[in-house]
Amino acid sequence: MPQGKLLYVRARRDRTIVFLCYEAQDTVQILKKKLCDAQSNSNQSPDQVRLYIRRSDQQYKLLNDTDTVSNAGLETDSDIYFVYQNEDGKWEEVHTEIYEPLDEGGPDDEIEGEEAEMHGDIPHTRKEKGKGRA
Repeated sequence: MPQGKLLYVRARRDRTIVFLCYEAQDTVQILKKKLCDAQSNSNQSPDQVRLYIRRSDQQYKLLNDTDTVSNAGLETDSDIYFVYQNEDGKWEEVHTEIYEPLDEGGPDDEIEGEEAEMHGDIPHTRKEKGKGRA
């Protein structure tokens, strides 16, 4: 990866996704600091955060704070997972929500039945929820 080029990862925890920009030579510790800075509602310090990456066998690998992001195996558009240390000193388990699609059909599915009769001969397609809203 060229030095100085900005890359990004998605940091995930439960229902939270934080997009972080980084450079390939940044360390995991710097990435943790950026994550803590990006979350204004969190009182966690970088020492109270662990970052993981999901391996191909679906297990999570803890990222070492002193490794550079590129040596840790992160590439742009990667997903990383973060957990916090509890007050009793124990670490949370990695947990993320699985999101369901907004519509079962694609955005080009034609409207049928009574709804189609209401619109007469005008061809309409379904829009995904949330599209077109400001």
